[in-house]
Amino acid sequence: MPRTHLSRDEREVIAIKQREGWTQIRIARHLNRSPSTICRELRRNSTEGLYCSERAVRLARQRRHMARRPLKLNNKKLWRVVERKLKRNWPPEMVSLMLNKRVCTQTIYSYLHRNSYRHYFIRKKTYRRGGVSKHRRIRGMRMIIDRPLVVNTRSRIGDWECDTLCGPGRRSNVAVCIERRSRYVVLVRLNSFKGADLNRALARALKRRRLPVHTLTVDQGMEFSMHKKLEDSLKAKVYFCEAHSPWQKGGVENMNMQLRRYMPKGKDLSNVTQQWLGQVACSLNTRPRKGLNLKTPVEVLRAA
Repeated sequence: MPRTHLSRDEREVIAIKQREGWTQIRIARHLNRSPSTICRELRRNSTEGLYCSERAVRLARQRRHMARRPLKLNNKKLWRVVERKLKRNWPPEMVSLMLNKRVCTQTIYSYLHRNSYRHYFIRKKTYRRGGVSKHRRIRGMRMIIDRPLVVNTRSRIGDWECDTLCGPGRRSNVAVCIERRSRYVVLVRLNSFKGADLNRALARALKRRRLPVHTLTVDQGMEFSMHKKLEDSLKAKVYFCEAHSPWQKGGVENMNMQLRRYMPKGKDLSNVTQQWLGQVACSLNTRPRKGLNLKTPVEVLRAA
């Protein structure tokens, strides 16, 4: 027997056969329907024992419309809570977790797509493998394969990943450091792309916060060419990723992707102040992280 809703024609047949005195079982056999289907149809849509097909069609449409589950985010109060988190650059997955999954992640994404709120999305970074480096080779590099295994376990505070965000023509730059265990972020404004300026800025920023530094993992950019002096300043070891392998320091690469919300690609960073970078870092360091069991980087650092 068909499992579809009764059609207009079928309802007209039911009305005609009922007036002719047919039983519900006979009508059901005639329409190849279950007797219970005919029974429910007559019980729902009859008035004082009389069944009208036009009225039945109208009532069925009304019930079908009322039965649709409304979108949760059509609730303006709930949407304001979600939007407040999104404006603070929280990813939809984290918003869902912090609301105890009252709204699932896919519901938030669907709502954003439907209403063209594309500015809340973070574009994922893609990588191209291979190629020949045009940079000069850095001397005396200590490669990531020699890095202590304890760094991979993220069991201690003090192992950092570092990179730089560059403005147009590399005339303006920001150094990005993220601690692997706590995901704590430090942003430093650079006056130039020179290794000496980078060393001075990183050493000053990390020492001022009195944060432990055991290792730094960086790429093979020439801004890290004076890594020996950086090791002497921080009393830590610097390890280099393989050429064209930025995923080996995935934490800072992911952070760069999130920072592009604040500093879009192509934006001149020369007007960026250290105070503003501190505010951005504070926003990121007080945001709960899924990888930290919904704790913030600041909470993890304090508990260490």
